[in-house]
Amino acid sequence: MKLYRYLNFFLNFFILSLPLAAQVREVRIEVGDTQLTSEGDPFEIKVYVRNSPGRAEVIFPEITGAQKGSTTRLRNSSDAQSVPQETIIQQYYFPGKFIEVHSFKVTVEGEDYEVPGFLITVGRSSDSTAVDEEIGPLTGDFLLPENLSREDVFLSIRPTKTSVYLREGFGLYLSLFVAKDVRLFMEFYDLDRQLNQIQKLLKPDGCWEENTWIDEIVPRSVSIRDRDYTEYRLFQSVFFPFIEKNVQFPVISLKMNMGEKDGVIRTFYSRPVTVQVKGLPPHPLKDAVSVGSFRLTEELSTEQTSVGQPFKYVFGITGEGNIAAVPAPVTIPVQTFELYPPEVRQNMQASLGAVRGTKKFEYTLVPRQKGTFPLQGYFQWIYFDPVRAQYDTLRSMKTIEVSGSNESVAESVMPLGENRVYANLERLNSSELYTNYNVIFRFVMNVVVILMLLSALWIFRK
Repeated sequence: MKLYRYLNFFLNFFILSLPLAAQVREVRIEVGDTQLTSEGDPFEIKVYVRNSPGRAEVIFPEITGAQKGSTTRLRNSSDAQSVPQETIIQQYYFPGKFIEVHSFKVTVEGEDYEVPGFLITVGRSSDSTAVDEEIGPLTGDFLLPENLSREDVFLSIRPTKTSVYLREGFGLYLSLFVAKDVRLFMEFYDLDRQLNQIQKLLKPDGCWEENTWIDEIVPRSVSIRDRDYTEYRLFQSVFFPFIEKNVQFPVISLKMNMGEKDGVIRTFYSRPVTVQVKGLPPHPLKDAVSVGSFRLTEELSTEQTSVGQPFKYVFGITGEGNIAAVPAPVTIPVQTFELYPPEVRQNMQASLGAVRGTKKFEYTLVPRQKGTFPLQGYFQWIYFDPVRAQYDTLRSMKTIEVSGSNESVAESVMPLGENRVYANLERLNSSELYTNYNVIFRFVMNVVVILMLLSALWIFRK
């Protein structure tokens, strides 16, 4: 019995001593609506931090031409597995009509996340014929009820695009509209349960989804056919179809409590919506390329080096599209450089109707020959631009100058973080006796453990 207790103690101690797998912190930055009704309307930047062990430290920048407002912090569990998520909301106030905001950085736990620039528009045009800058005019049979002039309240599904290419993103909104010129009592009925069911119905098969998260339902003023409404946006997301099949969204129902005392429940229905999915034009890589509007950003650790000295090259893809699914650029195998698999970093923001961001591939290269080498001959990335309806290629514009002797073969240098199993393989002498010290070490440790167990048994027997 004593032996069992001791062995159980040692076993538990050994298990508890194993390193635990640390949860990776996830950061997502969302830019709010850039169309502000008036100067008093706040512009919001939201930072979502998941798997943060404590209160996340977030530093928002000072934006030129804007005044910082209040900061709101919410901490909750974002899914059924109770993954901790913290939401930090920073408000800004912009005076004037049009303000161009250049790209800036938000610091989360000491790490900078770049946010692309955008244009803030304050105040709507005098021609207020129901224009939403993200989704276009609120017209069309697929958006509005047939007898809109008599509709005081209606539910509407609105896609940002009615036709997309395969793997091209489009936004989808579900909103309840209530006319401002009628007096009625209305409140949401069992909203959490209804929204859970609605979200399941609005998740089509064959689509990659980037949810833009609605943490609270905020009323927005809109004008539809010369009538003022209040919009309550209930759902919004961005979808990327990866199957050449039209995306169909069914009729959605929403129950509302319309009676202040008697609790009269009324059900509102949206109209079904179909988004046409078009195949890509013929191309050898049409089944693998990304679809979107992209540009190349590059970083080179040095423009001059010598044979055998490693340098870093970053191939960055920035733009609008499915950033998470962007593949690495095609590398052309040559004898000029030793090339190692890249380190991948990405930063994306899901805004109202689109996903924008940057994905960076950091390569380590070791030159084996001297000369001047344009890197465009070694890296290329092909994509399809849906705006121009054509394929395009991003190629490097950087050049590296390598000095040294062509006769001296570059020594294989091990970059930091690389596990080069086959480094200097050509220089190994197979005639020499090889000693595997790992096997010897494991054998000695096994003997020591067996001797300790035998000693423990002998002690307990006494």
